[in-house]
Amino acid sequence: MAGDKLAGISIKWDYANGTVDLSMPKAVPTMIDRFQHPKPDRPEHAPYRWSQPQYGSKTQLTAPPDDSPLLDKAQTPYIQQVAGASLYYGRAIDGTILPAVGTIATQQAAPTEDTLKDASKLLDYLYTHPNAILRYHA
Repeated sequence: MAGDKLAGISIKWDYANGTVDLSMPKAVPTMIDRFQHPKPDRPEHAPYRWSQPQYGSKTQLTAPPDDSPLLDKAQTPYIQQVAGASLYYGRAIDGTILPAVGTIATQQAAPTEDTLKDASKLLDYLYTHPNAILRYHA
């Protein structure tokens, strides 16, 4: 039972060490091909934009509201598809992308140019880290 599969998830049992590894080795390359995402210029090691903390201030302010232009109706399904495809992979294997997917998903009804940048950053991250492995120990 070293190479079982369940719903696209590859399962590798190691009874001697008491571990099981779960992965989806074809998921990210399939997503990259599906969305025709180009190779990033440099490796991306964060799935989401972050705001730098204001050390010493009493109140940490949230990011200002997104006032970038709305995307046209033809690009809205693209954002929705990126969110949906990434959500399955994130919930099954790579939970580190879930905050980014959640942010994109909350904006998918009326996506803006910033939403498109967030989706591109997420796909860059997935391109850089294509095969996450989830390991369970006995």
